[in-house]
Amino acid sequence: MTLDEIRTEVMAIALEPSYDDSDYDRWINSAIQEVAGRVIIPDLKRINVISTSTTYAYVTLTTLTDGFAGMLRRVRRTVSGDDVGIYAKLEELYDEYTTWNEAGDVEAVALEGNYLWYQKLPAVAQSLTVMYTAVPPTLTLDADVPIFPSHLHRKLCVHGAAKMIWDLVETDIEKPKTQTLVNETHFENGITQYREFLARSKRHNITSTWSY
Repeated sequence: MTLDEIRTEVMAIALEPSYDDSDYDRWINSAIQEVAGRVIIPDLKRINVISTSTTYAYVTLTTLTDGFAGMLRRVRRTVSGDDVGIYAKLEELYDEYTTWNEAGDVEAVALEGNYLWYQKLPAVAQSLTVMYTAVPPTLTLDADVPIFPSHLHRKLCVHGAAKMIWDLVETDIEKPKTQTLVNETHFENGITQYREFLARSKRHNITSTWSY
């Protein structure tokens, strides 16, 4: 489906009279961004190098090549090649490193939003190699097509945008938010199907050694 086709379908199931095409496009791209933040999309994997600060225990990842979609896969000290531990939350990193900002090489990190927190704090800026998921291409032209498989465009893009719009339209007084829930169900089903599709499509490289 093209952006024009997606927009037309979103307008059919989540019409908001005050919205123009650019508003609908914004919600469509927001839905695409949400998918990229929840599904490991092979085409969006990137590896880049960042530098730590000598003053603060964090750096922003918004300047990474092709942007940062919110999913961090690996972190490694560039010079030594040593892997750096990744904590699920900043609180866990903080609890582990009770002597906060102790001088030394980076040993562990925690991702919070677009900020990468780390401990220890290098006295000299240290290079870290990160593997991450980049931001998916923004749909701007009517003929643009999402990065996802075509059979999932409707569930991920149409219903993904519609659930966000309905969530604003249906007030908190309206419980349950019927249209929000209907579109969210389709969207979540699309997320599941996308993960299953990627699992089936993964190539398995088989190597064998012959002895003579």
